[in-house]
Amino acid sequence: MPPPPTPASGGAFPAAEDLRLAWETYRGGSEIAVRGWTPLYSTPLTAKQLDGLAPAVLAVGDLDPVRDDVTEYARLLREAGNTVRLKVFPQTPHAAFLAVCGPGAGNPGLRRWLGTALWEQLERRKETP
Repeated sequence: MPPPPTPASGGAFPAAEDLRLAWETYRGGSEIAVRGWTPLYSTPLTAKQLDGLAPAVLAVGDLDPVRDDVTEYARLLREAGNTVRLKVFPQTPHAAFLAVCGPGAGNPGLRRWLGTALWEQLERRKETP
């Protein structure tokens, strides 16, 4: 069995189409699940209202097939008046934060940036009366 494709071999792993299919399967085949008459949003990209949310700290790799979704979410949050910190990491694939081996292998720069950004946000929160 050949190894999964890597960005160097011509495609991100996993492929964006595979992630979309997995997400659709997870949601039971519908864009918005409903319980009773209440819509259950499984992704913030389908939410009708995003104002008044907690500050967001987002990181994504430039090789991640969901990069466009993450950057779109950051844009929508900002447009709704929320505080957002977003960083796109070069040469970083999907799930690099979780990886223990292979491309991205945990990406210490990504982990360090996330830790620092979250710490700074918590420090600001403590200073707010």
